[in-house]
Amino acid sequence: MMSNRPAHKKSDTPLKTDTVRKSTYSGKPAITALFGYKDLAQDTTDYGVYTIRISDCKKGFGTIYESDLKGKQVGKSDVALDGRSVISHVASALCRKL
Repeated sequence: MMSNRPAHKKSDTPLKTDTVRKSTYSGKPAITALFGYKDLAQDTTDYGVYTIRISDCKKGFGTIYESDLKGKQVGKSDVALDGRSVISHVASALCRKL
């Protein structure tokens, strides 16, 4: 089956594969990661940013924030690093990048 989507053009710019960066959140040192969520039923992809404060990484628990690409907070979750939830593993993976 042929797709109606345009073919991707080869770019001279290399693809960015590491989307984790040190940043700040509410004036405090933090670490962030870009993520995408693919909705197969709607054939759409939403992008956002996860952020956790470095002090929470050092404590082993805290809050991970979800923002849209404009910087508006759209969600947050309390997490214990290396806990049993998916978001806990996301936070743990971010903290391991320090």
